[in-house]
Amino acid sequence: TSYIPITTYGKQAENDAKYLKKGSAVTAEGSIHSWSKPAEKKYGFNFVAHTVHYGKRTAPSANRPASTDATPAEAGNPPAENGDPAPAANDPSGQSSGDWMADYARTEAEMQRQRRA
Repeated sequence: TSYIPITTYGKQAENDAKYLKKGSAVTAEGSIHSWSKPAEKKYGFNFVAHTVHYGKRTAPSANRPASTDATPAEAGNPPAENGDPAPAANDPSGQSSGDWMADYARTEAEMQRQRRA
């Protein structure tokens, strides 16, 4: 099994931290960013997600031990405190502009600010 590191920001990251565990199944849309340190012979990549959909919880089977990595029962984003669906975007306001490129640009700007800090 291969795992791909995923980075999210804002409300999306808050919901991910609350509802996901390491190894949880998700479907994500975003972009891949690669990095390298040739002098150290190190390289890698990170997937920056602008949308994350959670997988369905699966019941334990007789052939498989119960997992502690269960995700919310419903696919998509978990409900907010008031029962409404949680925002899908990862910008600080938690609201999607409906334009993933604009949301992505905000995410990129946030990443640049964090790198400088």
